[in-house]
Amino acid sequence: LFDLDVSLEWDARRDQPFQERLRFDFQRASELLYDWTNGQAALGRIRIFHARERWNDAHIRIYANNRLRPSSTQGGAITGIFTETVTLESTQVLTYTMGHLRMGANWNRYGEPGNNLAEDWPRTLAHELGHYLFFLDDNYVGLEDGFLVPQTTCPGAMADPYREGIYSEFHPASGWEEGCANTLSNLGTGRADWQTIDVLFDGALHAPTGAIDDPAIAGPNGLPIAATSTTWMTTTQPITNLLDVPIFYLTDPNGESYAPDRRARAFLFQPQRLVDLGSPTVDRVLARGARTGDEVCLYDLAQAHVGCVDAAPNQEELTMMPVPDWQPDIRMTPINSRTVAISVTNVISTVALVAQLYPVNDDALPAIPLTLTAADPPVYSGIAYAPSPTTTVPVLEGYVRVWVIDDTQQPRREIVTDYAVGGNPGLGRAQGLGRAQGLGRAQGLGRAQGLGRAQAPVVSSDGQVVVFGEDLDFGPNDLYALQAATFVPGLPSWATPVGLAYHLLASRESSALGGASISFAYLSSEVPPGQEGNLRIYRWEDSTARWLALPTRLNPEQNIASARIDAPGLFALMTSLEITLVPGWNTLAYPANDGGMAVTEALASIAGDYSIIYHAQSGNVTDSERWRVFGPPPATPSWVNDLAQLEFGQGYLIYVTTAETVTLFINGAIDGVNSSELEQVDSRFTPPATYYLESDEDLQVNAYIDGTLCGTSVNSTQGIRIKVYADDGDRFNGCGVVGRSVSFVTDSGTLGSLTWDNTQVQGLPRPAIGEAASVDRKPPASARETIYLPHVVR
Repeated sequence: LFDLDVSLEWDARRDQPFQERLRFDFQRASELLYDWTNGQAALGRIRIFHARERWNDAHIRIYANNRLRPSSTQGGAITGIFTETVTLESTQVLTYTMGHLRMGANWNRYGEPGNNLAEDWPRTLAHELGHYLFFLDDNYVGLEDGFLVPQTTCPGAMADPYREGIYSEFHPASGWEEGCANTLSNLGTGRADWQTIDVLFDGALHAPTGAIDDPAIAGPNGLPIAATSTTWMTTTQPITNLLDVPIFYLTDPNGESYAPDRRARAFLFQPQRLVDLGSPTVDRVLARGARTGDEVCLYDLAQAHVGCVDAAPNQEELTMMPVPDWQPDIRMTPINSRTVAISVTNVISTVALVAQLYPVNDDALPAIPLTLTAADPPVYSGIAYAPSPTTTVPVLEGYVRVWVIDDTQQPRREIVTDYAVGGNPGLGRAQGLGRAQGLGRAQGLGRAQGLGRAQAPVVSSDGQVVVFGEDLDFGPNDLYALQAATFVPGLPSWATPVGLAYHLLASRESSALGGASISFAYLSSEVPPGQEGNLRIYRWEDSTARWLALPTRLNPEQNIASARIDAPGLFALMTSLEITLVPGWNTLAYPANDGGMAVTEALASIAGDYSIIYHAQSGNVTDSERWRVFGPPPATPSWVNDLAQLEFGQGYLIYVTTAETVTLFINGAIDGVNSSELEQVDSRFTPPATYYLESDEDLQVNAYIDGTLCGTSVNSTQGIRIKVYADDGDRFNGCGVVGRSVSFVTDSGTLGSLTWDNTQVQGLPRPAIGEAASVDRKPPASARETIYLPHVVR
């Protein structure tokens, strides 16, 4: 029996339903472990502490953050350090350190914030206990060329804890090599689950002899004795000021419901502590453990809004106020295990800023002023450090709150970001080695998590991002930090960010990242419908001020995207609709149900690679109105274009000027779209050629090809536009074909001739006033009158 201490990040004494659910979840997790170990192990006495009591010593931490992915230190239930030697292709020493198992208050297999689903929480807890108690690695993921790749042939609880049957067991040695050779478990130790348990528990737990599908090792499916007890420990903190229902509804300044961006983040500020609440759920924030006088804040900088409110029994609204001039770019760079450098850019130079560091494992540090160290552009800098012995543990993970001093604006301009440090802090036992040291917490990807710290030395605070490498070698004090970005520059209009962007920051220049990869675990709810297959990891290139798409390996089974990296930088996971366009003419049925998007924005991803786009109007329209055209600036004056935006379901013709195929990225949802809703351009129709003349004269210009009238100008205050129709063998017989000469004629003379070309918008020469017009003007077939005479038979 395993006796475990559990510490909640908040005081849940007012939340009886949560207490009952947690008691059930631990009981159910114990039953699952009893089943998976064939009746040899279960949970014993579970002591649960409120409000971060015994936080640094607890085996299990439960966080209020509804975005937190479960994670655990592999073998972290031990005390101190344990090593073992394994020999595969070479001899390796595996080091296990004491640490924590981390769960959010809510969890479901789809990663939906704030929601539980059936038994997903206790099943995930049992899986994490497989890492934490039994030293096991994951069987659902493996390695290929340094990337994490899904494994679907290795059943068992360490592959998918949500399934029954052969998935409700730890995997025995029998049949291991056949289906599990490329799993992280086998690559790390060469052992099946039960072999690892047998070796590291020195035979105290007996491995089964049959295969995983052998009925002899199935079950037992129930815990026959009351082995597991849950005790809620008393606390000296008052209960009277705890809010009964700490829910805050989001409103705008007019009192209407406010819809936050998916990336908005909520926090609860208590004396000397910060509680990360995760994301709002629809239009509300659940501030677990809020007390009267605490402050609840929501930061939605993607929509330039901030809102804060003091918690009180009858205070149910959190008003979001606009902060249009507040988009600070904060960087947290580790210097050593107790010190981080803070810099803030993208703010005006006339404000005074302060910053306060909230370590995850300790009380807040004193606020420090940030010094304006550069004026153009403004850069604010400061050093936050935790001097020993005031702080007994390293500051390897925490949050920083930055705000404007004596801000005259309401609300006060402020922001919070988090960071987590990895690498080699060079710690010894005397420097804070313990469960709360901040090391060894490497598992954090997929629906059932697990990576060894030597392979994944840098993990974000929320467990969403991991820097991974098979042979990374960090020198002493060679540190890296993953930090949630507060400002994302130059987001392309054609892409949808999925989750937060992250800075990977280094304490000094190092080549240790050679061969490393970065992996993003994403939430299903944040991916636009129909676009999961187009997820890409992007890196911001400062030199070109653009986002560069990295070759991305996607694991949709476990919701993981991975890409190779070789240096620190700013990384983001984004997705788009992707359409391949070939050189020359392409038909495009615009698939994004986004309410219409300006042409330049819709085609921003191929700017410079196309020369013209046409749309054929349907319905009862005149010939001059039939075709709408757009030529990209600056080659085409804006007044010439009469196609303003691309609209869902409409068909377009676009001419690509490159020698090779290009990919058009489109930002928008396609939920519910089927092919019958998309208008296809009839390939029998050829768009006209478009010409223009900048003139303030009231000119009437006609276009002739071999004497046939093929187009008439449309005038505006800036000039004239004339579309010269293509030869269709019918109404416009004898008109435009590539290479034919088009003559442009006014009543007072000819403007000259140009070659008919519908692949670009062309400008006309200035009129030669007084020059005679000598063109044989025949009306087009469509303009010739047909006279019908009566025929009477007597």
